[in-house]
Amino acid sequence: MLEGCAEVVAATARGRRLPPIVAGLVVTVVALVLAVALGPRGLLPLGFLVVAVFAAARDVFVARDALWQASIRELDAPGQAPTWSGDARLTAPTAVALHRLASAVDHARRGAYGEASELVRAIDRDRLRPGELRLLAAVRAIVSTGLGDDVRAAQHAAIALPTGSDAVDATLGRLLLARAWDDPARLRVLEAAWGRAGVMLRDAGSLPELRRLTRLRIDPGTDREIDAEDATTLAAHARAIGDDGLAVELELRARPSAAYR
Repeated sequence: MLEGCAEVVAATARGRRLPPIVAGLVVTVVALVLAVALGPRGLLPLGFLVVAVFAAARDVFVARDALWQASIRELDAPGQAPTWSGDARLTAPTAVALHRLASAVDHARRGAYGEASELVRAIDRDRLRPGELRLLAAVRAIVSTGLGDDVRAAQHAAIALPTGSDAVDATLGRLLLARAWDDPARLRVLEAAWGRAGVMLRDAGSLPELRRLTRLRIDPGTDREIDAEDATTLAAHARAIGDDGLAVELELRARPSAAYR
């Protein structure tokens, strides 16, 4: 029933079953019939229904916001960590799925792979929209990478990236690069896959930056295309991946007075 209430205002993946005009007409007719038949008291059930619709929809909207806050904010930012402690039996299934996904994203980003994996198994995929399904795939990719299953991680990452969350893209992209860093063939496959997914080299954002870093790793000669500001950004990614040597070289490149080795 709660899921149906949320669907009325298009809060769920299924959206609105009735056009707004039709829904409004139905409510108006029902209200008139009840008022004529029972007087003002007849409007009470309709009032309860309207309250239920907006309450269920609000739960879904709050859960969706929690998911994106967990996805896009820095881990130490206020409001990033999900805090839902509601009862799944009294909440619309879509809201439950979104809250669980928000927690799974948070755990995956923090390296708590076991907790994230348990939450993923409890998420009803049918309740999620396309962008939310990509985040779910990203969580699975991060968990698989963290557990050493590179093949499965690559499969999920191909579905997930780009997720729409720069923070999640950075986490997943860095994990994938770290696994492939010493294998030029795998790096070429990864770089080409990002290109096919629409990640443009000169765009802003973590994935374009990581793609540029990948090309630099494959062909060091491309360093001529990197300016000082970009070198600083790529140095941070290189250090996060674990290549301190490349990070130092890029940091030197970022200093106008220093020679780049």
